[in-house]
Amino acid sequence: DCGAARAVPCKVTNLEDWLAKVSLQEYLSSASHWCAEMGAVSLEEVAENIQDFADAIELKPIERQRVQKWATQLLRPEVGTWQPQVEMVQPLREPLRPAPKPVTIPAAMPEAPIHTVSPANAKGAEAASAPAASVLVAPTSAASAVDIYAPRTVRLAMDSHGGTGLDLSWDAEWGILVQRVDPLPGQINLSVGDYIVAIEGCSLRHRSPEECDKIFSERLQNGALLSTVTPMRTTVGDSGPRTQPKGMSKGRAPPRA
Repeated sequence: DCGAARAVPCKVTNLEDWLAKVSLQEYLSSASHWCAEMGAVSLEEVAENIQDFADAIELKPIERQRVQKWATQLLRPEVGTWQPQVEMVQPLREPLRPAPKPVTIPAAMPEAPIHTVSPANAKGAEAASAPAASVLVAPTSAASAVDIYAPRTVRLAMDSHGGTGLDLSWDAEWGILVQRVDPLPGQINLSVGDYIVAIEGCSLRHRSPEECDKIFSERLQNGALLSTVTPMRTTVGDSGPRTQPKGMSKGRAPPRA
């Protein structure tokens, strides 16, 4: 039963309940019409065709992100159970909290060879989308581990209440460290452990907590352009460089806001 307010009958069970769960109740009529027209009989079929569904009922950008996240987590259970967001984390309402830096790169390393790591040699979806990065490597052994930083540009997503779903902290070297990313409103290509080094072209590196807070708050808006770097661990040996993303240190989980 698709609900009493439907425009046409359809066979998708609990369509009205699902729309309420993702805060899209006002789309019941157009959603039931799409289901009937396309012959959908389950929410799984809606999830498999979520892009066509979103286009047909003319969802707004953040609403699209919401249903796409739901569809991904319904079709790929390993991603985690989707839950509607009740409370959004408001970033930068208080001074940024200093956090220990997970990795450190020396300012200079004279007489060390430079190794270039390209996306073709990188592992993981994030590394595949990043341009080549050059790092200084100390010649300590035949195979040694070094840290590199893969640069990337992303767009910030905000909900209608100004929430980003991010927990952020200040970093003296890089600017802002991402410590938590909530499911909603959904931040594409932004992960825990990434550093935000600039917003809308304004650098956040080597600034005080107050300066970072002021610069970030003044430019905080939906669609703001963020320049980020992702810490990665590279092993350089006889067979060439091998790269994988670095995770947060175990036992040092970031505090929740």
